Amino acid sequence: MISNNSDVLIETAIAVAGTALQPTFIAGAAIREGKLKVVLPEHEPEPMVLYAVYAHRQLLASKVPSFVDFIDSFFGEPPYWDRFK
Repeated sequence: MISNNSDVLIETAIAVAGTALQPTFIAGAAIREGKLKVVLPEHEPEPMVLYAVYAHRQLLASKVPSFVDFIDSFFGEPPYWDRFK
């Protein structure tokens, strides 16, 4: 099946016992619930990187580094969606 909607691919894989190559942030809940399982974990795609881009100034608002720290802890290693492993 070909689809540009990840939710459709996940639900189809569950319904017809198929396979789907999807990121764990999309399929993680189904994996945690036992509806799907990881096959060929040694062939995982390379992880994507998240960048925070902001101006470096002397008078940088304190909100910016606080937000960057929050994002780092939220998406840290491993990100929250990969904590089923």
